[in-house]
Amino acid sequence: MKTDDIKSTKDFINFLSKAKDCFLPYESEEKINAISRTAFHSEVLYILPETHDLKNIVNYNNIKFVQINNYKIDKQGFKILKEHKDKFENVKHLNIWNIKQNDLELLELFPNVTHLLISYIGKADFSYKGLDYLNKLETIVLSNVNKITDFNFLTTSQKEKIKHLHLTYTANLTKFDGIEDFKNLETLTLFASTMESRKTVNIESLNGLEKLSNLRSFEIDYFKFNMDVLKAKLKQLKNLKHYKIKNDTYENI
Repeated sequence: MKTDDIKSTKDFINFLSKAKDCFLPYESEEKINAISRTAFHSEVLYILPETHDLKNIVNYNNIKFVQINNYKIDKQGFKILKEHKDKFENVKHLNIWNIKQNDLELLELFPNVTHLLISYIGKADFSYKGLDYLNKLETIVLSNVNKITDFNFLTTSQKEKIKHLHLTYTANLTKFDGIEDFKNLETLTLFASTMESRKTVNIESLNGLEKLSNLRSFEIDYFKFNMDVLKAKLKQLKNLKHYKIKNDTYENI
């Protein structure tokens, strides 16, 4: 699978499991000049705990997708990557798994990113302010983000950019306050838990959902809510033809 084959949020989430030929062989003598053994021709650049020298970024010219996995880019590493920021001009997809940063200032390196995935945000003082660097951002996927209690974790200007929002394992999301500011939102997917844990979360308020006039896709699971209230709010959304609740599809009539 190539980055050009990413057509949906689901494609983006599953891309790394289908990408091939991204790594040099373990026995390759060239790996000393690589970052995390990423092949030099690869569209995907992996920055992993085994990374020793980010200066090797000079050896890559085809990067379109970056995964930073369980690795903190310190000040020196950020300085090195910033000096070679041109290497990231074609990067539209960024996956930060088990994020180690305190904020998203590193997004300054990726001005053309349209798809962003961040997982395991555990720091209570974590800041999203670096999102302002991404003027082309359309899709955000957040997983294991227990800090989120409503939809005010982003600024109004940040919300207005987003067309596709996917939140998974949001154990403290109990209100929809602030969701009305996602004026251009077309896709909203909300999973309070996972198939493995199956924990459910009570939603206290759905207010604001009825304001998403551009919404075309809605899916929700592992939440408890008033079904009649939800249906009444969704019925006001003329562009939403059907939606999914707990894997059941409903016509929006």
